[in-house]
Amino acid sequence: MKNMKMTNDNVKGLLAALTELSKADSNFTPRVWFTLAANRKELTEKDKLIEEARLNLVEKHGSEKDGVKSVDETKMSVFIKEYGDILSMEVDVDLTKILLKDLEKGTSKMKGVENIYLVFEHLVEDENRVPAKSSKKK
Repeated sequence: MKNMKMTNDNVKGLLAALTELSKADSNFTPRVWFTLAANRKELTEKDKLIEEARLNLVEKHGSEKDGVKSVDETKMSVFIKEYGDILSMEVDVDLTKILLKDLEKGTSKMKGVENIYLVFEHLVEDENRVPAKSSKKK
């Protein structure tokens, strides 16, 4: 498991991609499936906090009409700015990386998955990639 930083917006996007992948009829190995599920669970916890913050903003800037709480038109720009601030916040997330060669076995259903790039940006590790050399002198 690796602690990494990402924005709340990326948390939501990555969670959506992993949820879509889990619904796909894939050929993932049990190990890859479990890793994806564990990562999805971690992201779901962060997403609950984001949603709680959004609901607090709706409460702050909204009113209730016919039993439905919504943001008043006159306060919508403030709501959007404040919610945007929440989405742009960086948070620490503990995620487990997946080797590219293991993920490739189940990629037939990745086509068309929204935000799939976030999976590769944050979770996929290529074991054949040569790490960049450090510029520090010894």
